[in-house]
Amino acid sequence: MDYLKAVSENLKYLMGEKELNCTELSRAVKIDRSAIARYLRGERLPSTPSLIALADFFGCSADFILGRDEFPAEFAAKPCPPFSEQLKILLKKHNVSKYRLQKDTGINERTISEWTAGRFIPDVGNVIVLADYFKTSTDMVLGRV
Repeated sequence: MDYLKAVSENLKYLMGEKELNCTELSRAVKIDRSAIARYLRGERLPSTPSLIALADFFGCSADFILGRDEFPAEFAAKPCPPFSEQLKILLKKHNVSKYRLQKDTGINERTISEWTAGRFIPDVGNVIVLADYFKTSTDMVLGRV
């Protein structure tokens, strides 16, 4: 899937629905205008915090913005817990060890350890990898549902 194109198209659609320009969206979600312009041109994926901010602002799923959901159904997200807690929940729920996650996804062992220790959060690309691995939504990986 071409996530850059999907983010660009879906943000344009959502902005059109709210009649917002790039500057207005930037102010509303506190994301630099140049970053939003890059998303709209399909040059860059949002950071994970930016994806959450955009999805929260538009009241839709992160999966819709990424093009993983076809329709922007109304979505009432709960506040995201720390990613380290959410990852531990997913690992336990799916009975997967950090070692197994690393072997199955190819994500670096140190990266997974940093996530579980709460020192870092995954970028959007790894959020998608985790969603695919756990056969769930990016919103579930982020703890929004």
